Amino acid sequence: MTPELRDTVRADNSMDRVTAAPTATEAYEALQAEVSKNMSAPGDNSRYWQNLKSVVNPRLDDLALGFANARFADLDRDGDGKLQLAEISPSQGKTELERLMLTSLTRHFNDLKHQTRTGAFWNLYQMDPNAITREDLKSALTYADIRQKASITPPILPNWKPGTGTAGDTIDSNESVPPSVRELLQARGITIKSVPGRLGSALKDYAEEAPIVSVASAIYNAGSKEIITERFESAQEAKQHEIGHAIDDAMAPGEKYFSDSKELNTAVDRDMSSIRALSAAKQIDWLRELPTVHVFIQGQLSSGELRPSGRRELFAELYQNRDTKLVNQLRAYFPHTASAIDSKLAAEGLERFSK
Repeated sequence: MTPELRDTVRADNSMDRVTAAPTATEAYEALQAEVSKNMSAPGDNSRYWQNLKSVVNPRLDDLALGFANARFADLDRDGDGKLQLAEISPSQGKTELERLMLTSLTRHFNDLKHQTRTGAFWNLYQMDPNAITREDLKSALTYADIRQKASITPPILPNWKPGTGTAGDTIDSNESVPPSVRELLQARGITIKSVPGRLGSALKDYAEEAPIVSVASAIYNAGSKEIITERFESAQEAKQHEIGHAIDDAMAPGEKYFSDSKELNTAVDRDMSSIRALSAAKQIDWLRELPTVHVFIQGQLSSGELRPSGRRELFAELYQNRDTKLVNQLRAYFPHTASAIDSKLAAEGLERFSK
């Protein structure tokens, strides 16, 4: 792993701990603790901080409510029990994190100051509140806390133990995973869990939420950071494929994947242009041409458009080395995509499986 990839992983791990907090206020406090632990100085403009800002952004408004609740007494500089607009100006922030939170509060000031407005009172006095009260924050936090709880993803197999399929949080010591990949998975806290029998049977309670498990030999669940695979030798290809998804996920901060990037999609689009022309000229039946490729890729090739879901599957299929025939076929059809993936893996110091 390169230092750049480690910074991406550190930012994602920080956000995992923020996400695991039960309330928006505790989520902000967890974020503050992560920043204090990982940044050398308040003005640190490190890769870690830049990555963290990008993964915090989708949750920023709720975190800012938690910040205001946790820091209300400090922010209320005149002690009147209300937060005036001047008191939450971003210029009042002493650190990058504080300025980020204050920017969100300022942006939503007019909405927040009306959270506890009641028609009878305001119609009588014809007044408009000019500050955010604790009651306003309490009202807004009610919904923020609901969203915070909903963001927590429980493990699919919470009581798994290595080698038994029955609780653990480590990769089996006998897993044949390349050293650099093992380092990445362990740094990211991703577990490889094997189950006896068929995946569909072992995860029957999960099948309603994710029907794909009924026919899959392995799955990667990004929210709970689990790769779950069957123990059969025939499932090794599927395991490599799912590890490919985990790598694709880890190489971009937050919920994004490397396969969502402009870097990769420029290459995919270039290959798809050639494939559409070839398919039209030869009337290729992709079900016959690539019988073992992931069904998303197969169906989308037939439609002539590879959507984001198919592009993620393409990364995983081009990462795995177990099905040599399939990899060679895909490399022939997607030479620019394969080259972009190879370059990215090399740049991040990540190996492939030998077989």
